[in-house]
Amino acid sequence: MISERLFARSYASFWRDLLPFSEAFVRGVNAQWPKLEESVGDFSPLDRAMVNEAAVRLYRRAVSKSATAALKEAVAWLRCPEMEIEEWAVREVKEMSRRLRNRFGTQNVEFAPRFRGCGVLSPCEADLRIGARLIEVKAGYRNFRSVDFRQVLIYAALCDLERLMDMTEMTLINARLMREVSMSVEDLCGAMAGSSASDVLPRIVDFVSAGIASGL
Repeated sequence: MISERLFARSYASFWRDLLPFSEAFVRGVNAQWPKLEESVGDFSPLDRAMVNEAAVRLYRRAVSKSATAALKEAVAWLRCPEMEIEEWAVREVKEMSRRLRNRFGTQNVEFAPRFRGCGVLSPCEADLRIGARLIEVKAGYRNFRSVDFRQVLIYAALCDLERLMDMTEMTLINARLMREVSMSVEDLCGAMAGSSASDVLPRIVDFVSAGIASGL
């Protein structure tokens, strides 16, 4: 079994075949913002994962839990009990949580919408959902990447398979840089694949369920 994040990062030939226009699309998305300066003292991938998870958890609890408590939860979620919680992380979590609250509010927000696994794909959770819009939160000092949009499409494919909830819109937001992309799932499929969502999403499901994705 593999996670949705690992699936989004792996099987390069599958993703190239499914989404042939993804790199051009992502370049166009990132071109709307100024070029990022070289990051000084940027966090490690594990640090960013911890801060990102903690910020969403603190946002979920609004004012009922401290940033330190949210970080401890995130460390436990990452299964890295040896990680130290430093002051910079507390500051980052508080600021990112504040930005998410200001952007999306606290009403009608579903946190950690859960999807059943499919084939080799493990059960997984997205970050947020408001109505038919899925919201995925990132925290790195970087541009958006194809893998970020692949992850959103994986959730959309699982949602389409289950037919338990509507997911027709998506938002990808970097809460550290406050950069955001919002569009319909249909338009995202058209931009990255040149095909409709009704063609793209079942192909993702078929790949993980038909024994094709058998190894990395």
